[in-house]
Amino acid sequence: MSEAYSFEHLKDFKSFIESELTPALSELENIKDDSSRKHLQKLVYTNLVDRFDYAVDKTILGLVHGSSLTKELLGKLTASITEGDALKIIFFGENEKDNAIERLKDLARNEYLRLRHSKKLHKIFSVLNLEDHIRRPRVHRGTGQIMKTAKADKKTPLTIIGYADWLYSRRNAIVHGGGDNHLAKHDLEYIQTTFHCSPGKTIKIPLGTIRNVSRFYSDLTDIIVSPS
Repeated sequence: MSEAYSFEHLKDFKSFIESELTPALSELENIKDDSSRKHLQKLVYTNLVDRFDYAVDKTILGLVHGSSLTKELLGKLTASITEGDALKIIFFGENEKDNAIERLKDLARNEYLRLRHSKKLHKIFSVLNLEDHIRRPRVHRGTGQIMKTAKADKKTPLTIIGYADWLYSRRNAIVHGGGDNHLAKHDLEYIQTTFHCSPGKTIKIPLGTIRNVSRFYSDLTDIIVSPS
């Protein structure tokens, strides 16, 4: 089913990792000032996570036409079609079709794009019938690589959805934490309740972490774009 969609934003995101992020990490390694490097590492990390979240949003919007998401969204509409609307569709089909797709996108923005990052990602896997990929632990904790299977961990959620949620929660700690480097209480509680893990409350973002995250996102993009 994935082949029916272009997934241009996910492909662009992977190109960003390969052409921009990887060289940037090499440059960061050469920075001798420890405090400056750590600050830049946080900026690079948040930019990476935000770019992936943006690609997720755009992918959801790209799925509103021609997938199970179409029927799901249409079911949320309550207004009845008028005779005038019906005639417009008959006589001005293509234009009205484009307008209808835009209406579905507006609805998707309200229904899905406001959801938690991991829930949006789960929605993509569900719509594309790829849920088998996310049922079990698959992420290698030391590298971020997505494997066929991985041993569960008490501190880090290692399912694809859980790991993505944990990464975004760390992003929240940087962006909204006021510099205290602590996971927000609601993020910590969500991970504990949903993924049955207890991650450390304090976060650090070394270079190795960013490399792991880029590997995870790269593998994740491949699964969505070209599932095996």
